[in-house]
Amino acid sequence: GASPRLTLFSQGGELRASLPAGHTSEVDGSSSVRFILKGATLSAQTAADLSEPALDAHLATLEAGGFNALRLEFNHGQVLKAGVQGQELPRLAALAAKRGLLIILAARGLSVGSAHEAAARPEALWYSAAVPIESVKQSWTSLAEGLCDAPENWNVVAADLAHEPSGAAWGSGISGSDWKLGAEELGRHVLARCPRWLVLVQGVGERPGVVHVFLAVGGL
Repeated sequence: GASPRLTLFSQGGELRASLPAGHTSEVDGSSSVRFILKGATLSAQTAADLSEPALDAHLATLEAGGFNALRLEFNHGQVLKAGVQGQELPRLAALAAKRGLLIILAARGLSVGSAHEAAARPEALWYSAAVPIESVKQSWTSLAEGLCDAPENWNVVAADLAHEPSGAAWGSGISGSDWKLGAEELGRHVLARCPRWLVLVQGVGERPGVVHVFLAVGGL
């Protein structure tokens, strides 16, 4: 049978994993344990282009190296165009599950064109004129519908909302460029469709309030 779905969340400044019903921690008797992610990043398009033996060999190397997670970068434009199955995300997640690797879905680009081209062209904000915020939400909805509840995708545990939104500010209060407000809005949208996913929010870089910070929050 499929493995029980894993739920990660942040509490007291640390990442924790919920234990199966009826189990408690031997350390403190709680229903969760401290969890450390050790992951690598891989483009979903690159992974889909590899033969299954080649991809499995790569995943086996990560497993042997003590990694427990794979940050799988995808492109919103490609999801909107080809769908979750078209991006082969369920297949990639299933292959990673066989190696005991958790999946973090990471939004890497917005453009509808080549995923390779988009990956080399970082976006300044978490949306664009071509891919407005409602389209970004629809992309996340498609990902949640395809990957949240399927038992075989138990290892898909987190959503990284946007890659280095360097054109945004943090805490400015200006709608459309305040990533704090944008992340709260987008995070709530994702969690409403997949409450078990951990939401990851990257910092904005050199703008006031955040300097090269990577934030992980699970209950926006």
